[in-house]
Amino acid sequence: MEENQKIPMRSQVKKEDTWAIEDMYATVEDWEKDFAAAKKVAEEAAEYAGRLGESAQALYDWSALTEKLDCMLSEIYGYASRVKDQDTADAAGQTLSARAMGLYVECSGLISFADPEILSIPEEKLEAFYAEKPELLKYRRSINEVRRCKDHILSPELEKILADAGEMAQAPGTVYSSLVNADLTFDPIKGSNEEELEVTGGSFIPLMQSPDRNVRKAAFKSLYGGYGKVLNTAAGLLNAQVSQLKFFAKARKFGSAIEKALFYEEVDRKVYDKLKDIVLMETVDGDYVSLKEYLETAREKDGKKVVYYATDKKQQAVYINMFKNEGINVVVLADFIDNNYMSIVEQSEENVKFLRIDAEADALKTDGESAENEKVKELFAKISGNDTMKITFMPLKDTKIPALLNIDEESRRFSEMMKMYAAASKKMQEDLPQQATLVLNTENALIKKLETNCENGASDIDEAIARQIYTLALIGQRQLTAAELESFLDNSYGLLEKL
Repeated sequence: MEENQKIPMRSQVKKEDTWAIEDMYATVEDWEKDFAAAKKVAEEAAEYAGRLGESAQALYDWSALTEKLDCMLSEIYGYASRVKDQDTADAAGQTLSARAMGLYVECSGLISFADPEILSIPEEKLEAFYAEKPELLKYRRSINEVRRCKDHILSPELEKILADAGEMAQAPGTVYSSLVNADLTFDPIKGSNEEELEVTGGSFIPLMQSPDRNVRKAAFKSLYGGYGKVLNTAAGLLNAQVSQLKFFAKARKFGSAIEKALFYEEVDRKVYDKLKDIVLMETVDGDYVSLKEYLETAREKDGKKVVYYATDKKQQAVYINMFKNEGINVVVLADFIDNNYMSIVEQSEENVKFLRIDAEADALKTDGESAENEKVKELFAKISGNDTMKITFMPLKDTKIPALLNIDEESRRFSEMMKMYAAASKKMQEDLPQQATLVLNTENALIKKLETNCENGASDIDEAIARQIYTLALIGQRQLTAAELESFLDNSYGLLEKL
């Protein structure tokens, strides 16, 4: 990646390395001809309104017309999308794509009468149509699919309204695509030899595979700094997308968006639910539980049932013991496939959230209050050398533990995903940026002592104690680097000498 500092414009790319969209349409003028022709086919199909149950011939002719229309719309929209994707900032390509979507919606509206009419044809009459005109059997599968959907097909008037709303429903996805693929740009970064490197959605992964940690760090900050600038816009678009999915699910008389998605994929909800239930998760004690069994006794947080999990029983032993003392069951989800499983469950079950046991300490605290001590906070910020780490105070039930180091669930999952993509880079040794929070236990004697001592300014011994507490919390989170281990041993010997 670092050899190709500048992402070339499409006009600078060799013709043989670009899409051959001329194989679809030689010119835009040819596309325009099919555009006009498709509308005429849809208008011709619309003339069959009220006639589909008249005869086998009428149903056959209408089916043949709509088959032709589907093929034409697929070609028209496919070409327009490829033109748009050639340069997402090009207004002409965006216009072409928008027109293709508008045509699709318009044609859908013209033939929206069909599903209610097909449903109204009695079964015996439909079988007679097949016998009378065997050619109609070609469309039996699509006709049966319409009849399978009878509980979710509305009146002709309402079907027309939903069809006309199709273009509007595409808005969140269309706007987001334009935002991230055209309008959103990222700050360039410096390469290993101080050359300027361009950061884009396409160059990000290769940059994250760089052997130079500074390049990886800069690429990460550039990309996510760019997304951070449009955070509220992206969140608004996501909310709009979720809202439209819920609206159409409700309009079609489905209980949820997942139920609607499963129905049209012809996957029975019972199959989906049973598959989730037969997945067994190992607990840290060696037992096995299904998701359903776990949720029966799961703790709740912010209206969601939380599944607490560990990925390394040895490394996370301190956290595991604390959770066990609270009577909280912890499962082991250590494989990459488990990440996919968690994501699928969280997307389909709105009231379920997976949290690794070192992600937060809320489940381990007492009901008491705790106040922040700015001087102690400054002390730990100084000895940690981590200016991005948050420091909080919390009364934990286990008074023996002076501090815990928590890593935000979402930032850690992203980091692990990026490490997987960069696995081919053997030189990639450093961790990707993660949001860390140091939780200081206000019920612990050492923390109380530091609070008292720091009133008149922290001494050398206070700094040594704080450094020891922080490093022990770090050990509970991950293995120390060689430099960290050397520093930890030096600090330990120094404290022992002062006894």
